[in-house]
Amino acid sequence: MARYLTVGSLCESTFGTAPGGQTFVAQRAKSVGLTVDRQPLTEENIESYIVAAAYGGALKITGTIEGNMRPKSMATFLLSVMGASAAYTTTVVSGITLAGGTKYTLAYPQPMEFKAGESTFGGSKEYDFVGVGLKNLKMTFNAKELVTASYDYFAKNFTIGTYTAPTAADYAAEDPVTFYTAHIYLGGVVVAKIKSLDLNIDRKSDDDRFVVGEFTLAEVGITGMTEISGTMTFTEQEYNMLQLAMTGATNNTSIPVNNPLGQMALDIFCYDLSNPAVVKMCVHLGNIAMKDADSTMQGQTPIDKKVSYQATGSDVIIYVET
Repeated sequence: MARYLTVGSLCESTFGTAPGGQTFVAQRAKSVGLTVDRQPLTEENIESYIVAAAYGGALKITGTIEGNMRPKSMATFLLSVMGASAAYTTTVVSGITLAGGTKYTLAYPQPMEFKAGESTFGGSKEYDFVGVGLKNLKMTFNAKELVTASYDYFAKNFTIGTYTAPTAADYAAEDPVTFYTAHIYLGGVVVAKIKSLDLNIDRKSDDDRFVVGEFTLAEVGITGMTEISGTMTFTEQEYNMLQLAMTGATNNTSIPVNNPLGQMALDIFCYDLSNPAVVKMCVHLGNIAMKDADSTMQGQTPIDKKVSYQATGSDVIIYVET
C-alpha cells in the first residue's frame, strides 16, 4: 500500500478554483482524515411509514491533516490559516536575531488545494480537494517527542483522478522540529523547566456558508474573533509561572484589588536540527493573558503545574527563516 499528500504552492484567489501556474509540494503527513457528508434531503409524506425519497443535500467535506512540524514545507498551510505573508529581513525577537525569511500575520484566511492519493491491492485513486479552508492550526511541543502540527479543514468540492505518487525527489530535504531544538521564552526569558506546550490558532472559520443555487460551499467565511490559546505544563520546581497565573504577578502573595491577570510575551524558537545555531521558525505572541492555574499533589508523584493562556492584541507573527 502507498499513500501520499501533496499541497498546492499557491492559495486560491477565487474560492474553489485551482490557481494557475502552481506546483504541488509533497508533504510527509502522519495522517489525513476525510469525511464526505452528502447530507441527504428526505421527503416525508402521510401515506408511508418511512420517508418516500432522498435527494442530495449540502455537500460537507471535513477532516484533519497532521504531520511533524516542517515549517518550510508547510508554507501554504501557514499562509492559508494565517491569511497574509511577507518577506522580512534581520529582526530581533526576545534578544534572538532572526536572519530573514517569510513572516505570516493574521488576515482573512485564504483557501487552498491539496491532493491525497491511496493505492491498495484493489486499485488506486487520487482525491483532489479545492476550496480548502483551514479552521485552525494546533502545534504541540512535548518533551521526548517530535513537534507536531495539525489542521482541521473543510473543502468546497473534489474530483477523483489518477493516482500519481510523488518521487523521493519531490519531498523537501527538511528535518522536522524536535523537542530538544525548541526553546520557550516567556517575557523575553528562556524557560528551562517546561515539560510541554500546545498552541491553537482557531480562526473561527465558517464551514456552513451555503447559499441558494448551489450545493457546495459559497466561500470561506468567519464566524467570530480569532482565538489563540493553549496550555503550558511546568515541572514542580517552577513556582513563578504558577504564582503569576494565580495572582497576576510573580511577587504577589494574593490577588490585588485591581484583579490583574498575569501577562507577558510568549516566543517559541525552533532551531535547525542540522545546524543548532540557526533558527528555523519563531512563533511570536506579543502578549498572552494567563487564564487559570492547575496543580495537584498526589502522594510523592511529581507535581505537574499547568497554566492555560490566551493571546491578546494584534502582535501575532510566525517567522520562518529562509
